Amino acid sequence: MFALKTILIVDDQLNTLPRLTDYLTENGFRPVTAFTGREALFMARHENPI
Repeated sequence: MFALKTILIVDDQLNTLPRLTDYLTENGFRPVTAFTGREALFMARHENPI
């Protein structure tokens, strides 16, 4: 088994995130999401996205 690559999605459009998250999950990624720049910086430091 291989580790999924983590990808960070930053978007303030809440209706976009579910579709994008589903698409990335189906294609072998582990998406993490952020809605603001502050959240994105936190997630980037703690999740180590590609």
